[in-house]
Amino acid sequence: MNGEQRTLTFLFTAIEGAARLWDGQAQAMTGALARHHAILQQVISTGGGHVFQVVGDEFCVAFEQITPALRTVVAAQYALLAEDWAVVGGLRVKMALHVGLAELRGSDYYASPTLNRLARTLAVTHGSQILVTAATREGVHGYLPEGYALRDLGERKLRDLPPEHLYQLVAPGLADSFPPLPTLDARPHNLPAQLTTLIGREAETATLRSSLRQTRLLTLTGPGGAGKTRLSLAVAATLLDEFADGVYFVPLAPVSDVGLVASTIASTLGVKETAGQSATNALQSYLQGKQMLLVLDNFEQVVEAAPILNGLLTASPRLKLLVSSREVLHLYGEQEYAVPPLALPDLKRLPPSSELERYAAIALFVARANAGRPDFHLSAENAAAVAEICTRLDGLPLAIELAAARIKLLTPRQMVERLASRLALLNSGNRNPDPRQRSLREAIAWSYDLLGAEEQSLFRRLAVFVGGCTAEAAFAICNCDGSLPFDVLGGLASLVDKSLLRSAEERDGSLRFQMLETVREYALEKLTGNESRYDMQKAVREYALEQLAESGESATLRTAHTAYYVAFAETADQQLRGRELAHWIVRVEAEHDNLRAALQWTLATEAPLALRLATALGYFWMIRGYYSEGRQWLEVARAQDRQTTIMQAAALNALGNIVRMQGEYSAARTCFEQSIAMGEELANQRTIATALGSLANLISEQGDNNIASLMLQEALTIWQSLADEPKIASTLGRIGTVAFYRGDLDTAARLIAESVVAWRKIGDVITAARMLDNQGVVELERGSAAGAFAAWAESLIIYRALDDKVNIAFTLNNAGDLLRRQGDYEQAKALLNEALTIRQELGAKLDVARTTNNLAQVILEEGGYQQAEELFERCLHLFHEAGVMRDIAAVFERLTRVEIAKQDYERATHLLAAAAALREASDNPVLGSQREEYDRTMAALHQALDAERYAVAWVVGKAMTLEEAVAYASNGGKTRRG
Repeated sequence: MNGEQRTLTFLFTAIEGAARLWDGQAQAMTGALARHHAILQQVISTGGGHVFQVVGDEFCVAFEQITPALRTVVAAQYALLAEDWAVVGGLRVKMALHVGLAELRGSDYYASPTLNRLARTLAVTHGSQILVTAATREGVHGYLPEGYALRDLGERKLRDLPPEHLYQLVAPGLADSFPPLPTLDARPHNLPAQLTTLIGREAETATLRSSLRQTRLLTLTGPGGAGKTRLSLAVAATLLDEFADGVYFVPLAPVSDVGLVASTIASTLGVKETAGQSATNALQSYLQGKQMLLVLDNFEQVVEAAPILNGLLTASPRLKLLVSSREVLHLYGEQEYAVPPLALPDLKRLPPSSELERYAAIALFVARANAGRPDFHLSAENAAAVAEICTRLDGLPLAIELAAARIKLLTPRQMVERLASRLALLNSGNRNPDPRQRSLREAIAWSYDLLGAEEQSLFRRLAVFVGGCTAEAAFAICNCDGSLPFDVLGGLASLVDKSLLRSAEERDGSLRFQMLETVREYALEKLTGNESRYDMQKAVREYALEQLAESGESATLRTAHTAYYVAFAETADQQLRGRELAHWIVRVEAEHDNLRAALQWTLATEAPLALRLATALGYFWMIRGYYSEGRQWLEVARAQDRQTTIMQAAALNALGNIVRMQGEYSAARTCFEQSIAMGEELANQRTIATALGSLANLISEQGDNNIASLMLQEALTIWQSLADEPKIASTLGRIGTVAFYRGDLDTAARLIAESVVAWRKIGDVITAARMLDNQGVVELERGSAAGAFAAWAESLIIYRALDDKVNIAFTLNNAGDLLRRQGDYEQAKALLNEALTIRQELGAKLDVARTTNNLAQVILEEGGYQQAEELFERCLHLFHEAGVMRDIAAVFERLTRVEIAKQDYERATHLLAAAAALREASDNPVLGSQREEYDRTMAALHQALDAERYAVAWVVGKAMTLEEAVAYASNGGKTRRG
C-alpha cells in the first residue's frame, strides 16, 4: 500500500565490467544484454520478486521475505552460468542483498538509506559473487536453505557510510574464490600482480583453500618448475578477506644463509629489531595476536631454519603459513601437499582436437602460444604434436611455457623432434633421478640452444645477479668488457619475450629484470662451464661460490658486479642521510640480495673491499633495523682485514652504532674508543670527529650529558676546521639536544635554531624537519605551546608529503602530549593512538613504549587509574630492557601519582625517591614543564605524611637499586619495604 513503510529484502544486480564490454563489442552486447534481461526476469518472477526498476544492465528487485530472495539469487546465478556468453568473451553478474525499511510510492520504492547502503555494497561485489549485509544475515535467524552458508568477510568501510559487516553467500556449484573486496579498508598485502591467468589449477586451489582453513602450516612440495609459487600466490589471493592483518609473500630464493631468514621475513613485514632483541624475537612480538597469512617461497634453500617457523606459530595462535619447498619441513602439525603435474591426455587414445583443451597442460600450451602467435589454435594437424610436447615435459608448467614461447620459430612437430633428441641424450646419462626434473632442465637447455650466440652470452652473464637487476646494472656489468655486440636493453627484451626472463615495474616506476631461480641455476651452470655437476636442490649461492672461480668469464663478471655494487652502496650511504632518504631506502632494499652476494664474493676474494662494502651499508642496516645481520657482516669483514686503516676505523664506528641500537652499551663504547684511537694513530681528523660524535650519543643516552657536551664541542671544532657544513649543522643540533637534557633550555633553543637554519641553507628538508621537531620540544619546555605547535605543524607537512612514517609518529606523539598538557584529552588520545598504531606496525619497541607512556598519562589525568597503572608498568619493562634511565625515572614519577590517587602515600614516596636517585645518578634533572607537576606531587606527599614518616619513606626509596626499584614498581603494591 502506498505511503506505508514496510521491511523488505532488496536485491541489486549488475554486469561486471559492462562499460568495457560495450566499448569492445557493442553489437554482440546488444544480444547478450537482451538474453541477460530475459533470464533474470524469468528467475525473479518465479521466485516471487518484484522488479521495480531496470537501468541499463542493473536490476532493482524487492522481496516480501528473505528466504525466497536467497533462493532466487542462487537460481539466477545458476541460470546465468549455464548460458554460453562466448559471443562477448564471458559475462559475470554481481548481486547484493539488504534488508531495510521502504515506502512504496507509485511503482517505485522510497528507501533512500536502505537502497543507498545496498548500492554501496553492490559496488564492492565481484562478478558471480553474492554479498549480503548484516541486516540480511540477522533476518535469516540462523536458518538457511540446505547447502547454503554465509562466509564472514568482516566489518568493511563503504564510501560515505558507517562500516557494514558483509557476508558472502556460498552455495553448491557457485564460484567460491574471489579477490579481496575493494572496500576502503581492503586487507593489507604485498602479493605481486600476476601478468597471466593461472590455468588448470582450479581443483588444487579449492583443496588448498580448504586445507588452510583446517591447518596452520601447509607445505607445497614438488620439483622446480612444478608451479608451487604460482599456485601458492593464487591461493593466497583468494584468502585475503580471511586474514584481518594481511597476507604477505616472502621470497626466499635469494637467501641461502639460515641466519637471514628471520630478518628477511621481518623486512617484508616492516618489523625492526630493537635494543636487546633479535630479529626472531622482534617477529614473535610483532605477530602476537595477529591474524595473518605468510607465504614463504623457496624454503628448501633454508630448510634448517624450520624451527624459526615453529617459534612464530607458537607465539601467534592466529598466524598461518603457506610454504613452497622442494622438501618437507618435518615440523609438528605440518600438512604436506605434493603439487601434481598438469593433467595430460593419453597419447595412445587421444580425444579429438576440439576436446584436447579440457586437459590443463594442453590449455596452458595453447594460451601461452597465443601470446606469441594470436592466430595459433589446435587443429587436426598439430594436436598430436602439442599433446606429445606436453607429455614429454611431464606436465610441468614452466617447461610447457618455455616450449610454447618458441612457437614463433618452430612448429609443434619441429619442437617434438628437438625435444625427443635432447631427452634421449639425457636419459642415457641418468644425471638426475627425477624424470620431471630432467624434463624441466632439458626444456631450459633447449630454449637456451635456440638463442643466438650473443643472447646466450647475455643470458649466462645475467646469472651473476641475485634478486634481479635494473637495466642500468645489466649494461654496466654484463657488458663490462665491451664484448656484447648489441644493445643490452634489446637483449633483455628478447629474453623476456622468450620467457627466460621476467620484468616487473618497481615502486619508483623503473623496470627490474629477474630470472626464475630454476632458470638461473641453469644459467649459472653455463656461466661456470661445469655441466657435469647438476643438483637442483643445492642452494644457488653456495653452488655459484664453489664453481665461479673455475671460469675466467665468471670471475670477470663477479669483479664487475662487486665494483658496481660497492659504488652503489657508497652513493646510497650519502643519499640515505639527506633529502632523498625515502627514495633510496626503496632502492637499496631492492638491491639488498645483490649487495649480500657481493659481500660473500669479496669476503672470499678481497677482504679490504668487503670491509669497505660492509661499512657503506652500516647506516642502511641501522635505520632499517637489520641489527643482527649488519653486525654479523661487519664483524666477519673486520675479522678478515684487521689492519689499522681509515676504513677499519669507519667500520668500527658503524659496528658501534648498530651494537648501541641493540642495547649493548659497553661493547658499543669499546668500538667507538677503538675508532678514535685509530683516527689518532692515522692523524685523520674526520675519523676522530665522527667517532667522537657517536660516543657522545652513547654517553648522553647513559645519562652523562656534561661529558657528552664536551665531546660534541670537540667534534664541532674539528668539523669547523674542515668546513664540513652538513657535519657542522648536525653537531650543532646534537649539542643543543644535550643542553636540553641538562635543563639549559635557552642554549638548547639557540643551537637547535642555528641547526635548522644551517640545514635549510644546505637544502636538506628532512633533517631540517627533524630539527624542527626538537625545536618544538624545547619550545614546549620553555612554556611556549604556540611555538611548539608551529614547529611540529611545519615538520608534519614535510613528513606526510614523503610518507615518512617514523617521523610522522614522532611528531604526532609530541603533539598529543602537548594537547594532554592543555587538557584536550580526546584530541590527545586520537593523535597518540595514531602514533601508537604506526609505531606498532613499524615494530619500534622503544618508541611504542614512549607513546604508550604518554597515552597512560592522559588516561591517568582522566581518572582511569587502574588502566593507567597497567600501561605504565608495561612501559617500565621496555625502558628497563633498553636501559633508558630518564624514561624509567619518568615512569616512576607517574606511578607516584597513581599511588597518591589510591592513597598509598608511603609507596608513592618510595617511588618518587627512587626516581630522584636515578635522575641524580644519570644527570637527568626534571625539566621545565614537568617541574610544576613534580612540585604538586611532592606537596601532596608532604601534606599526607608527617615529617618523620615522609623522611623514612624517602630514605627507603632512595636506597633501592635500579633492579629493586623496577621490581617494586611492577608488583602492584604487593611488596613493602621498610
